[in-house]
Amino acid sequence: MKPPGEFSLPAWPKRELVRGDMAALAVITALLFINWDGGIPPGQLVPTVLFCWLLHVVFFTVGTRQTAAWLRVWAEGRPGRFLVVPLLLSGLLYAYVLSAKGVPWHWPDVKPWAALAYLAAVPLAAILPVLLFFRHTTAGEAKPVAGWDFLLFALAAGVAGGLRFPFDRIPLTGESFETASRLTLLLTLVYAAVVVRRLKLVGFNLSFAWRDLALTLGCWGVMLLLFVALLYPAGLVTYVGYQDLTLRGFQSGTRYFLFHLFSVGAFEELVFRGVFQNMLAQKTERLSDQTRKRLLTGGAVVFAVAAFAATFLIADARLRWFPPLIVLLVFAATHWIENRFKVQKGEYLVLAIISVIFGIAHYRFGVVFMALACLAGWFDGFVYTKTKNVFLAALIHALLNCSAMFLGLHKNF
Repeated sequence: MKPPGEFSLPAWPKRELVRGDMAALAVITALLFINWDGGIPPGQLVPTVLFCWLLHVVFFTVGTRQTAAWLRVWAEGRPGRFLVVPLLLSGLLYAYVLSAKGVPWHWPDVKPWAALAYLAAVPLAAILPVLLFFRHTTAGEAKPVAGWDFLLFALAAGVAGGLRFPFDRIPLTGESFETASRLTLLLTLVYAAVVVRRLKLVGFNLSFAWRDLALTLGCWGVMLLLFVALLYPAGLVTYVGYQDLTLRGFQSGTRYFLFHLFSVGAFEELVFRGVFQNMLAQKTERLSDQTRKRLLTGGAVVFAVAAFAATFLIADARLRWFPPLIVLLVFAATHWIENRFKVQKGEYLVLAIISVIFGIAHYRFGVVFMALACLAGWFDGFVYTKTKNVFLAALIHALLNCSAMFLGLHKNF
């Protein structure tokens, strides 16, 4: 028998680390491509490439099953160890910023107090998700999703998504599609969800089947047909062709796509799908059929009213009927699917709820965009529902956001 307190670590996740390393090298290649014309000064090249590689290896591995299990067993029984990963990520960020920008009081166009506040805020924000779920660091079975989890994850996601720092672009000079602090805080959120809270089916995993990729691309194709059919006859999109087919144009297009894949898609899909849709699905499984039916009917009414009310937050809004109509159609389709097909109880109800919340949250971009975001959210959530993979949900998210660029269209809304 093993002495008390002694434990055996699972196998080192070598395969996942190799896969993550290869994916990180692909990101570096893309970063160098969009800066091919010398956008990265020689003095910043080494720290930029090294930091980008290290952080993206973590990005592609921290949420995987074997890596999360290894970290969990390594830290279990020693609560202080759960803080090591966010503090190491903060240390990497410090090393990058200080090597690329120098000491804070010499940063150009930045007041010293602002630079020092930034350096102090990042590690505090990085450890916050771990501290929120610190009670889950004790050994034992993972606890079922509770109401407090929604509030705590909302707080952690709000901090990770709300902090904006202009000091740590990757690279600092040149073309960039993400910031070091945003990526660091995203990774600490993943770490808190998968390792600390042990939330099941988060799906922040690089591994996927080819048929899942085909499903993702197929859903994107369906969305394109649907959106063009809705928008083109109304004059809300027009074909303008491709204005810049030079190398510089391809570099700009690549940067735009990578921004929507990493800075927008990965974060939003992790929060809306990997965390909230996932947790809500686990909660609704335990509800009775009658309660789910009431939730479907009540949700349709409440969110249609909420969508209509959100239009009054938009200056000079027109087509106020469009978002509530889309919300009602989403819930009607959900009712039909759950009664017509053999699906997991409450699965599409949850998909509808998160989709319309996702759409309403985009009210600041206009009435039409909010309505389309409800539909896009449904397809994003559908991909996650079928694949349990946040990366594929982020991929379809980025593809849709960049569809106008791919097709040579101009949005008139």
